Amino acid sequence: MDKSQGADDDMVTGVKPLCAPVTAVLNSGRLEADYKANAQEVFTKTGDQTTVAQDVSGYPRAQAEKAMAGLRAAVEQCGTFTGKQGGKKATVTVKKTAEQPKYGDESLRYTVKIVQGDMQMDFDMGTIRSHGAITTVLNNYSDRGDRGLGAFTKALSKAGEKLAAAAAKTA
Repeated sequence: MDKSQGADDDMVTGVKPLCAPVTAVLNSGRLEADYKANAQEVFTKTGDQTTVAQDVSGYPRAQAEKAMAGLRAAVEQCGTFTGKQGGKKATVTVKKTAEQPKYGDESLRYTVKIVQGDMQMDFDMGTIRSHGAITTVLNNYSDRGDRGLGAFTKALSKAGEKLAAAAAKTA
């Protein structure tokens, strides 16, 4: 979520360091704030609140590898954890999906659920690294309309192909 869109109240903060990569990618779309290049795009389905968003960031390769290792550890070890959202307690549940397609040098597909009071937000997520480039595709779906899982899966596959092709042109 881009802070310029007034999403500060949606940011999840105050989580233990191990789980911070999950909230970093939720809050900003990227794993590290110290990126060399960045682009974001959000696609919204008319008629409901379903969105597919993509963030692409460039880092030195060692930094990208470390960031992906941190995200993988968070997804595999955090399960359910708490933080603050809009000043109130939020419970975050992260789970690696059964289907783990291989994209780029490494990839990770997972789901995230945030519950804060009587509000729940659900996300399908996929993060891919090729060389020093990392892309995350996020599917934010509402309880109205369909989940859009097919569109998310296609978007993640296409993002992986394009990232690998672009990264292959770098050192």
